[in-house]
Amino acid sequence: MHEAPDNSPVRYSIGDLVLDAGARRVTRDGKQLTMGGLTFDLLRVLADAAPSMVSYDDLAEQVWKGRPVTPETIAQRAKMLRDALSDDAKSPRYFEPIRGQGYRLVADVATLPSASRRKSTRRPILLASATLAAIALVAFFFGMRSDSDLSAPSVAVLPFADMSETGEQKYLADGFAEELINQLARLDGLEVASRTESFNFREGNNDLQEIGRALNVTAILEGSIRRSENEIRVTVQLIDVGSGYHLWSENFDRELEDIFAIQDEIGRAVAGAL
Repeated sequence: MHEAPDNSPVRYSIGDLVLDAGARRVTRDGKQLTMGGLTFDLLRVLADAAPSMVSYDDLAEQVWKGRPVTPETIAQRAKMLRDALSDDAKSPRYFEPIRGQGYRLVADVATLPSASRRKSTRRPILLASATLAAIALVAFFFGMRSDSDLSAPSVAVLPFADMSETGEQKYLADGFAEELINQLARLDGLEVASRTESFNFREGNNDLQEIGRALNVTAILEGSIRRSENEIRVTVQLIDVGSGYHLWSENFDRELEDIFAIQDEIGRAVAGAL
């Protein structure tokens, strides 16, 4: 097990990688690698436990905060991590599965000195600005509602539709929706329907207001993914269950390598709209 000195945000060297828990980033030769929040959390938990194995149950508790996830879901996230690290599943440099049990790091892991305060000032400033903007949006939204409408905001993220020509991007669409569920579930004051409940409504011909009432949420997030070679278009819309009106909708056209950045961007936008 590894611990950070003086309660500072921990930094690890993992082979040729540097994991900075305070900045929530992973770099190789000074270049930041692109990965989603859950993918980063998976690597962080494995680094914390290195060289010991982390079981499926412990991963569910620490990465997914105790929400019910299957070994298949964890394996999908592990594949995303392997892709982000450009690791080879047949000859892994960073981590390996322990069949039927969990995962462990195989790369050498060491705790590094904490980054200087000067290097870490930009991210807190950006986070503070984003937080203030979200607070302002939420305050405006609630200020426009009557006292009888006031209740904790809640949302269900439905499975994203695969609109690709080949129809072979279902795993990507499901992974995208699952990532958003986990991002939104971390927001204080926002209730999020579980993946198990939301993914029961996979067919697109269900009435969204009926789904909202069935899941007891105030808003529904639905979307679609269309992939063409190395480009991806993500269409997302947030529906108010009570009125049936759109609270927010947007298209995101990006290179496929920016998929994790799109997930973060949509998560922030949805939080603001709610």
